[in-house]
Amino acid sequence: VPLLAGESVTSDIRVENGNVLLNMAPDQKNFRWFSSLKIEDELVLKAEDTLDWAQVWQVNIGTLWHAEISGIPVIHHQNKSGNWFPEWRPWPGEEIAIKITRPEGIKGQTHTIESSELSLSPGKRIRNAILNLNIRSSRGGRHTIKIPDNAKLTSVSINGKSQPVRQDKNSVSLPLTPGQQDIKLVWRELKDIETILKTSLIDLGMKSVDSFISVSMPRDRWILFCGGPYLGPAVLFWGVVFVIILLSFGLGQLKITPLKFHHWVLLSLGLTQGSLLIAIPVAGWFLVLGYRKQVAEKLSNFTFNLFQLVIILFSIAAFGSLLFGIKQGLLGYPNMQISGNGSASYLLKWYQDISGEILPQAWVFSLPLTIYRIAILAWALWIAFAFIKWVRWAWECFSTKGLWRKIEWNKYRNRLWKRHGDGQKKDESQKGL
Repeated sequence: VPLLAGESVTSDIRVENGNVLLNMAPDQKNFRWFSSLKIEDELVLKAEDTLDWAQVWQVNIGTLWHAEISGIPVIHHQNKSGNWFPEWRPWPGEEIAIKITRPEGIKGQTHTIESSELSLSPGKRIRNAILNLNIRSSRGGRHTIKIPDNAKLTSVSINGKSQPVRQDKNSVSLPLTPGQQDIKLVWRELKDIETILKTSLIDLGMKSVDSFISVSMPRDRWILFCGGPYLGPAVLFWGVVFVIILLSFGLGQLKITPLKFHHWVLLSLGLTQGSLLIAIPVAGWFLVLGYRKQVAEKLSNFTFNLFQLVIILFSIAAFGSLLFGIKQGLLGYPNMQISGNGSASYLLKWYQDISGEILPQAWVFSLPLTIYRIAILAWALWIAFAFIKWVRWAWECFSTKGLWRKIEWNKYRNRLWKRHGDGQKKDESQKGL
């Protein structure tokens, strides 16, 4: 059997003058041998011009190679497994040409950052930072990230084990091994807390996904605004302020209370630091007293006395709510109603799904807590002076047309008996009919 051009037999059989010499037994139907071909740009297969045997060509092309086939058509394109496995059954003298090339590899990333989490704890002089990275690498190597210029690296751990990694100015070179690894960097920044705090500028050196940022604000700050990636916290207090302004405008138009628009606004803003619910009995107390003064003449003695009892209960609830609001404002912390993405009053969290080489930055606008204390103290003093006038007005409303009216119980009893007697007579007359 003639060999192909450039074919070298690797099996233990006889080869002479480019032909394989086969010795087959009488009942033998198959004979197999193995050989190799030289790597060339083009392979030409041509069927011998003879009828002594028939040929079947099958080519298994690996995934690293690209083949362009010309010549007679392919009979079968796939094998039983569904893989590309072209097959030909040529007639004598037919041929095919297979041009083989190996595509050039395109340079790409050998590792990816699957998630990152930056946690900051700002203080008066030092800002503590922790950066957690989840990196998946296809081969070993090193990856460099950049931290702020004023940062001092304190520790690096990979998969929970401490690593002797040093800081070169603001660059940190991390050793990578094939597979997934959790990397934790801890550093300190010599930076005082500012009115507008911005999170640290971190260069990861490549694009990343699932970026988390958290800022743990100290309790001696008064957070007013914050911002950053789209998914993050919101200061809902300003929405409450808008609603308070609208309600105060409406309540300020009422003539039954001495409070004007600005009085309602100041009173409500201070009470919101305790709870929104405590503002209800305080506002209701003013409205009930004003209404009582207007309708005092029209009320019966029994209704008048009942109204007085209601006012007393309202006064107890209003005074208790007012004292609770003042106590919470002076001794507690600002209630700015911060929420969103798992955030709380002093823990702010942001998230961004896709980030560039530079991690997204968040910002927080805050003031010293002393300013809040001074503002609440000024509000409490205003309440104290204004309350003197309000108590005078409240007593005037409460005492209009008397404090308590005498109820003639005998008169009410006679009326009841009369109604009862009239009812019995009516029933007897109906029975007689």
